[in-house]
Amino acid sequence: MADLIPGEDGRRGQIVLLSAFILAVAFVALALVVNSAIFTENLATRDDVPGSQDALEYRYEVTRTVGAAVAGINDDPDRSPSEITAAVREINRRSGTDQSVLGQSVVIEYESHDLGTRLAQDSAGQFTDANGDTDWTLAGTVHARNVVFNVTSQSALRSSNPFTFVAGDGSDEWRMNISEDGGNVTVEVETPAGERESCTRDLPEQFTVDVTAGTIDGEPCYALIQQTSGERMHFATGLGDAYDIEIRNGDAIEGTYSMIVNSTSVSGGQYDSYPDDPYTAEAIYSVRVNYEFFTSQVGYQTEIVVAPGEVPP
Repeated sequence: MADLIPGEDGRRGQIVLLSAFILAVAFVALALVVNSAIFTENLATRDDVPGSQDALEYRYEVTRTVGAAVAGINDDPDRSPSEITAAVREINRRSGTDQSVLGQSVVIEYESHDLGTRLAQDSAGQFTDANGDTDWTLAGTVHARNVVFNVTSQSALRSSNPFTFVAGDGSDEWRMNISEDGGNVTVEVETPAGERESCTRDLPEQFTVDVTAGTIDGEPCYALIQQTSGERMHFATGLGDAYDIEIRNGDAIEGTYSMIVNSTSVSGGQYDSYPDDPYTAEAIYSVRVNYEFFTSQVGYQTEIVVAPGEVPP
């Protein structure tokens, strides 16, 4: 049979056509890979891709649900942090069942968790250490989250030498005071720069100050979330992941408290053993899960780090 493209020139032509075809296929494959990466990266900021908002909204639900499981384990000193693996498996099972009805495939897989320590006082009393000291260090060289003070007796607060919660790294120091004067409660925050902001409220005898959430009895306290200049911040902003946390004038308050720190090496001299107060307990500081969400229109996968109540360093 005669060649369709005779001679040497024909062979060269075939090679050129074949090379062009291979390059075209390569470019198409590369475009698909790049577009896929761009889609995955931008999904978090886009809602114009059909179904993408569902993936992002359910990611929030996964974070909230896993966070609730972490809090449930941490709040019970009799439970072990290792229980988080079974908890995530159960969340995955329930999510898969619920979402399959909607034509969605959801996978939530436990990857790992970081241990920390819960510092707590469960019985109402003054915020002294196990030795009765009113000025003491709760933990050194840590980052704290979920810092919550439950005041059970407003009348125990003082207007002078008030209860003070301190976070400092040796150079910079944040202070938060809780005081009472004339039936009103004041929460005052002083930044390392010396700026002071305060919230004064008419509160009941019992109330809660959630330092990391920036609220008093569930209502925003701007002293806890922004500076005098209006710049948004959180208590201990700028101190990084290594600072000391202290209580001063622990006899100027009565109630309970709880917080999680990212260290398993907390000195025990100032603490009792559970169930005596105050105590320390092994806790989950953060947990990582793999999250996948698929529909006929969207495929999304990411790692979620869950640390309830954590604020930026």
